[in-house]
Amino acid sequence: MQNIRLFGTDGIRGVAGKDLTPEFSLKLGLSSGHVLMKDKKKVILGRDSRISGDMLSQALASGLMALGIDVHDAQVIPTPAISILTVKYAYDFGVVCSASHNPIEDNGFKFFDSNGFKISDEDEDLIELNLEMTNLIARSSGVSVGKKYDFSEAQNLYVDYLIENHPLNLENFSLVIDTAFGATSKVAPEVFRRLGAKVVVVHGEFDGNLINVNCGSTNPQKIQKLIVENKANVGFAYDGDGDRVIVVDEKGEVLNGDHLLAIIASNMINSSRLLKPTVVGTVLTNQGLEIIFNKLGVNLLRVDVGDRNIVQALKNQQLLLGGERSGHLVIMDKSVTGDGIITSLELLNALISSGTPLSKLKTLLNEYPQGEINHRTVKKHEILHNPKLQEHVEEINKELGIKGRIVIRASGTEPMIRVMVEAKENEVIKPIINRMMSKILEIEEE
Repeated sequence: MQNIRLFGTDGIRGVAGKDLTPEFSLKLGLSSGHVLMKDKKKVILGRDSRISGDMLSQALASGLMALGIDVHDAQVIPTPAISILTVKYAYDFGVVCSASHNPIEDNGFKFFDSNGFKISDEDEDLIELNLEMTNLIARSSGVSVGKKYDFSEAQNLYVDYLIENHPLNLENFSLVIDTAFGATSKVAPEVFRRLGAKVVVVHGEFDGNLINVNCGSTNPQKIQKLIVENKANVGFAYDGDGDRVIVVDEKGEVLNGDHLLAIIASNMINSSRLLKPTVVGTVLTNQGLEIIFNKLGVNLLRVDVGDRNIVQALKNQQLLLGGERSGHLVIMDKSVTGDGIITSLELLNALISSGTPLSKLKTLLNEYPQGEINHRTVKKHEILHNPKLQEHVEEINKELGIKGRIVIRASGTEPMIRVMVEAKENEVIKPIINRMMSKILEIEEE
């Protein structure tokens, strides 16, 4: 893996046992501990429910303990919980072994600094540099090596934090939730039930053979059906590590992250909580959201795809709310990273405040039609920077003018090129996508 940069837009990812081996994870523990360790010499470690999670996380823990760092093992827990608990209990840093919504054979590592933010590019670079020279990193010995502590209580502490920060009365709500056999399987139902909601759970066990497989945020079809059958108010579909959510209304219709931004921002305005009138989106944020924000007196600040880019903009400009269409939302006064359960609670708060069904609130946003296609290729960067492709994109954007746009980018987490076309008229989208794919394949074969 070390011929190219290891860290992508969301940590390190790869195929477990191939790209991410126990040997690599041990070195990563040594390197990350050397770079990120502070005075306390204690780290919180969590993982999602993937089969390889134990193997990889414990190998990394061994590297940390070899430096005299104590590892508090929170076991299977949502990624955002590690960010929150790192700050709350003053850890030097936090680590999560997860590949988020990726296939079951993948895994990865995400690192959070002592303030709960994903670590900086500079720290990532230093970790990569030190991976090449772990034999030079000084080790502890004898009784000075680090110890591992069972911190499974972290799940309950995270649940308590969510309830304390969102003391909602959900007695009139019926919810259907899909936890994707992942890290939210225990905590999400607990939160909603303790707040009074009636909860139907699907895919609600830890299962490393099934995490994200035809379920969760990328496949909400199951809860679309169950919502109607159970006459529920809302459905929430989480990904494997719980940092994003896709929402379904009472009619079984799906809401993406742009809908959530529109509804939550509007509620924040009504409650005088959005003190600075700017919300952060990405290059993929629907043009329709920009239009509704203009009507609300709110600016849309676009950044590159990736929740770390959103968080950086929120942090730099001291803003409150940002998010992606994928369901990654960040609400900075609750958590400094994407948290699917917090997003769900914020949406429920908006529903309570408005007294309006979600299907009606959804109409705040009149979306432009969008079409997307993904192409798997190991040449994603070479293709993306090819002058022929750039000329082709420029030509299409000129054709579309103010009636639409095209965005082509390399995935930050997978060997893939992603193409998105947005236009006022739906019928122009597919031909443009086909033209783009033809050009990509032509360049790939050169």
